[in-house]
Amino acid sequence: ETHRGVFTTHAKVKKAMRRCETLLLTLEKFATINYILGEEYPYEKIKNLWLKTLFNQFHDILPRSSIKEVYIDAEREFKYICENGKSLLDFSLTSIASKIGGRRSVVVFNPLSWNVTFPVCIDTDEDFYLRYNNKTVPTQRQGRHLYFVADRLPSIGYKAYEIIDKRSEKKKIKVDGRTLENENLIVKIDDDGDLISLFDKTLGKELLNSKVSMRFFEDVTFPYDAWNIDKDYMKKEKEKAILKSIEVEAEGSVFSTIKVVKKYKNSDITIRYTLYSKINSLFMSFDIDWREKNITAKIGFDFNPKPKFITCEIPYGYIKRKTNPESSFEIAKWEFPSQKWIDVSEEDYGVTLSNDCKYGFSLKE
Repeated sequence: ETHRGVFTTHAKVKKAMRRCETLLLTLEKFATINYILGEEYPYEKIKNLWLKTLFNQFHDILPRSSIKEVYIDAEREFKYICENGKSLLDFSLTSIASKIGGRRSVVVFNPLSWNVTFPVCIDTDEDFYLRYNNKTVPTQRQGRHLYFVADRLPSIGYKAYEIIDKRSEKKKIKVDGRTLENENLIVKIDDDGDLISLFDKTLGKELLNSKVSMRFFEDVTFPYDAWNIDKDYMKKEKEKAILKSIEVEAEGSVFSTIKVVKKYKNSDITIRYTLYSKINSLFMSFDIDWREKNITAKIGFDFNPKPKFITCEIPYGYIKRKTNPESSFEIAKWEFPSQKWIDVSEEDYGVTLSNDCKYGFSLKE
């Protein structure tokens, strides 16, 4: 019933840890497949990377309640883990792909235990389309990257997309200054650059009750400022961020993006809202140059489903939490940990909130 702040303090360390864990789990899977196909399994190298990762989960490193020098060392080790882990993963994937054969192609692997439809980013100067099962798969260039949507990738498996000449672009995902629309969703933002509507076209349901915006709160806790978050911090809300610009950053048949730029005191905030073809998800990215002290930033989602419980991912499992805490133990968890997803579902439908680097959450009925 204390130290609730360590789920959130020092976002850079939390993000690095998530990336290392995800990378090493993916590496183990494909290094094992590569071993089954006749290559050597890099046991000692993977063991060394896991030991470095686990060391940085120590009592004061991961919570970010240590001294500056510790984080200089940790950042160096995270970089080492990512560089060496990626090198080993690239070797395994390249080795597996070389055994697939066929025409010149792009091979996409799925490390998850279920089929998935997801965007793929290729670092290439070439412009081309793809083909799978005699069906053309469009691509879209954005800067130095080429994007496409890999449809129903098999679990712990792959698809090989044949490279073909670029064709005329298909129907684009609808976008204007304030609205995005694909086959599944209609997304609307207001003149402040905040999300005000997430409409599910398949279900005919609005999934938001109120606007989604970043909020800022005074974060002064005594004692142990890095460890704790005050119970009444939401009563100490600060001023809002100032909108600088809204623009359509990308428009195409694979994805469309609205970019919002804001300023909060000395901090720069860039938010991107993206819809991809075929994917029933809104992607929101936040690029923040944070320059504030004793202020915490949060983003709140007021979803339309109002279940009695939410479901939160924990390591290798999940836990249900009441949306209306009753006991003193439940009330004391005004900040609680979760990992990559939180599901807010009723019997007939629901919404899942996914993230790539956050661990601290709060819940209000």
